[in-house]
This record gives sequence, C-alpha cells and structure tokens, in this order.
Amino acid sequence: MDERDRPVVSVVDDDESLRRSLRNLLRSVGFGVETFASAEAFLRSAERGSTGCMLLDLRMSGMSGLDLLVSCSVIGEVDHYLHALLDVLKHPGVRRP
Repeated sequence: MDERDRPVVSVVDDDESLRRSLRNLLRSVGFGVETFASAEAFLRSAERGSTGCMLLDLRMSGMSGLDLLVSCSVIGEVDHYLHALLDVLKHPGVRRP
C-alpha cells in the first residue's frame, strides 16, 4: 500500500504538547498521523477521509470528542473509522471531576 493511501491516526486534542507527543510516539512506531487542535478543525479537514483511527480528547472547549463522534455518525462517517474509547474515569488512579 502506498504511504499516501494508508489510513492515518487522527489526534484531536486542544493541548498542543499532548498532540505533539502523541504524534511523535505514533510516528516512531510507523503510523501515519494527523493532528487537530479542535473537533471543528478535524471536520473541516480534507484529510478526514484517510482517518483509520481517532484519538479524541473527551473534554475540549467547544465540541468535545464525544460530540465529534456523534457528528461523524450523523454524516455517516463513523463506519469508516476504527475507534476505541477508553473510559479513563473508571481507572482508580484518575481523579474524577
């Protein structure tokens, strides 16, 4: 498969340092990666169609990661994505809001 045709991991997070760290980590193990500062930026992106997996911040200002999934579902794109949601709030080491 040509590198341009392979699915990429889309990281959607409003924290620039986290986006950069995840991009570097994922690229270091061979994944193609696109990063977006907001859900709205992802929805406007021409790269959206090459997304194979989304890593989403669940608590962003504006549209949250879950809102983004709902939006993608409404426009019929969720079937194209392999996505996993990790409920980190259930982890005993994570402080609840």
